Amino acid sequence: MTETLYEQAHCVTCGREFMKEVGVMLFGSIEKRCLPFEYTELCELCRFTVFLQSAVLERLGSERTTSVEGLKSSTEYAHQKRLLSYDAYPKLHLERQGTIPEQRLFQTLCNSLLNSRFIHQFELPLITSPRFPTGKQYRPDIYAPDAWLAIEVDGDSHSPAKDLERDEMLFGVGIKTVRFTPAQVRHHLHMVIESLGDELRARVASGIVFDRNPLLTSRAG
Repeated sequence: MTETLYEQAHCVTCGREFMKEVGVMLFGSIEKRCLPFEYTELCELCRFTVFLQSAVLERLGSERTTSVEGLKSSTEYAHQKRLLSYDAYPKLHLERQGTIPEQRLFQTLCNSLLNSRFIHQFELPLITSPRFPTGKQYRPDIYAPDAWLAIEVDGDSHSPAKDLERDEMLFGVGIKTVRFTPAQVRHHLHMVIESLGDELRARVASGIVFDRNPLLTSRAG
C-alpha cells in the first residue's frame, strides 16, 4: 500500500501556497521523491502554464514566437499565423482532422485579420481534478493561445453534460471555451468570426497574455 506525502509550500512564480509532493509512503517506510524543479516548486496553475507554453511553442515550431508582442508588431506575424494551417498542422489521420465546418472555421480564422494565432486540434497538458486525480487530457477543435481561448464546433454526438464538465475543467486552469454549431459555421460564418473577434479583443483588453495564466493575472489585479 502506498500513500503520497505532501507539505505546504509557496510557488516560486506567483507566491501562492500549495501542497507540494515530497515523497511516498511505501510499505511503512518513506521514500523521498527527486522530482524535476517544475514539479516541486510551482503550484498547479503555474505548472500547467509552463507545460502549456512549451507545448504551444513546440507546435508552432519557431523560437521567434517566444516574444509574442515582438511578433505581433512585426510584418512576420500575419504570415506566421497563416502558416499554422499548413506547416505547423501535423499530418493527422483522417478521423482526427475534424469535421468540414470545423476545418472551414479554422482556415477562415487563419486567413482573417484577427490579431491572434490559432492552432487546430491542439492537445493540452494534463488537467487534474478531484474526480480525475490522474488527469484528463483535452484536444480543443481550435485553440487561441494568445487569449487562452478554446473554440469548439459541436456536432450531434456531443453530450451537454460532458461538455459542461470539460468546460469547467478548462476554466479551472484559465482557459475559456466558446461553442458554435455546424449550422452557425455553414450559414452564418461572418457572424461567428465577428463574435470570436469580440471575444478575443475583450480577453486581451482584460490583460490576458500568452505567458501568464489568466487566473493568476486576475488575482494579482
